[in-house]
Amino acid sequence: MEKFHIQIKVMGRIFIVAVLFSIFSSAVFAQNNFSMGSAKGDVLKIMGKPDKVNRYEALGYESWKYGWSTVKISTRNDRVLEWQNKGNLKVSFAAGRNITQATRYTRGSHKDDVLRLQGTPDGINRYEALGYESWKYGWSTVKISTRNERVLEWQNKGNLKVSLTAGKNITQATYYTRGSHKDDVLRLQGTPENINRYKALGYESWKYGWSTVKISTRNDRVLEWQNQGNLKVRLAAGRNITQATRYTRGSHKDDVLRLQGTPGNINRYEALGYESWKYGWSTVKISTRNDRVLEWQNKGNLKVGFAAGRNITQAIQYTHGSHKDDVLRLQGTPDGINRYKALGYETWTYGNSRVKISILSAKVLDYADNGTLKVKPMKSLPKRLSKYHHKHRGMTLYYDENKTYTGVVSFDDKNLGKVYGMSERGVMYFYDKKFKPLNLCAYSNGKSIKVSSVRGAYDPSLYKYINSAISSINISGDITASGTTMRLGNMTFTDLVTDNGSYVHGTSIDFGNLKFDDYYSGNGVTTSGSRINIGNISFGDWSSSDGSSVSGSSQRLGNFIYHDYTGSDGKIYSGTTMEIGGFSYTDVYGW
Repeated sequence: MEKFHIQIKVMGRIFIVAVLFSIFSSAVFAQNNFSMGSAKGDVLKIMGKPDKVNRYEALGYESWKYGWSTVKISTRNDRVLEWQNKGNLKVSFAAGRNITQATRYTRGSHKDDVLRLQGTPDGINRYEALGYESWKYGWSTVKISTRNERVLEWQNKGNLKVSLTAGKNITQATYYTRGSHKDDVLRLQGTPENINRYKALGYESWKYGWSTVKISTRNDRVLEWQNQGNLKVRLAAGRNITQATRYTRGSHKDDVLRLQGTPGNINRYEALGYESWKYGWSTVKISTRNDRVLEWQNKGNLKVGFAAGRNITQAIQYTHGSHKDDVLRLQGTPDGINRYKALGYETWTYGNSRVKISILSAKVLDYADNGTLKVKPMKSLPKRLSKYHHKHRGMTLYYDENKTYTGVVSFDDKNLGKVYGMSERGVMYFYDKKFKPLNLCAYSNGKSIKVSSVRGAYDPSLYKYINSAISSINISGDITASGTTMRLGNMTFTDLVTDNGSYVHGTSIDFGNLKFDDYYSGNGVTTSGSRINIGNISFGDWSSSDGSSVSGSSQRLGNFIYHDYTGSDGKIYSGTTMEIGGFSYTDVYGW
């Protein structure tokens, strides 16, 4: 070591000491610790025989378990690929030569600076096809590019030494708004706790506590936000205002801003033609075509009004065929309005009750009363003549004179010929061409729409056909529900009522590899998000109005789907789904 001392004295540079110490200490660590690329023989010497070994030949690795910890070994060269360390692994990952003297790392910093400042990651997961590695430090995560070994994103739960500073595009404003530059967000909010980049979708998601700001990757400008009270955002009304004390359907968004102020959340669904503005638990849907109010979900704080027109009577109750003006006269402004244009009707909610209104005739089609409706008791559904039909995926859907879906479908079975399905109170019953019951029905039994036998025997081929024809929808929680889920073109409509009187409504829309989800339930919680498919990998990102969120990916390999998601609660949700024929078995755990 004498020669090194002389070199240091001559050159007088402190960083050479650090490099020499790194070389010396790496040699010592190698005796007692394994690292990325270590031979599996070294792992056995240092850790001993694993508690359990799982070999995934198709995926090219083995998973060795030591207690709650895991080491992933390549089956190609028998070297360490990744690990998940719960505190008992003797693992070390030393920084290389690409270090600086910075006290913080940022986007674009080399992984060596991350190692210098954070030390050996608790967990490493490599996603070769996606071009990154995910390094875990406690509940926090740093995403490292496998192309240039630079920092891409992070999820900071308080222990990461990260910093992202504002550039030159700043103003003196005390708040930012839609269209503000990301530099003003950084100036006012500081370094985001989380950064997630969705390049294919054209935006980044920055998190501050429970709040989120969405930044365009095209021009670095603010697109949307989810504000839980800590964002310095404002959206001011423009010139399209009136003196009205209430806004209604068709009112300009400027009147909404004048009366309600800046929305807590803004979500823009360009492909669907609307924005969703949230005020507390309430929601106002704004058209992106003309900036006018389309719908709302009012939990008591919206200044909305919907007045009856001229089509009123003196009746003290309304029923099937009554005009919507009589509903408004007797019930007042609905708490919620949802318009299903493709199905030809609107659903108005009053508490946990709902009224279905024809878009074409503006008359009552159906209702579900949980004690808040001023309606005549309904003994049975009225007869509705099917006058129109629509072909879709081998099925025919029937519409009445109001061009409203009647709940009747038909399709051809190779053994039975024409088969009819009829919905009543959320259950669809099936009949043959002579309308003889086939002892089959479709309904929801808690988690998804199911097809089962009512009684007696049924045709197995028909059962299989109906099973594949009926869409499925997941419902969270241990509750049962009944209702329908229906697909028209790229749209799937869900309309379910649970056994506790609440409801789950919403839509999913497919655009090639993109899928957008938007659901709300009777307890005021909404869930929205999107999925994108790239090859055999699906990326998902969902957020709920209760402040929680989950994001991650699922990868399909043959009959297996591998899930890897991260929740806002800090938990990692991972596992597999195995598909055998028409059945799927899922094993997902959180830790």
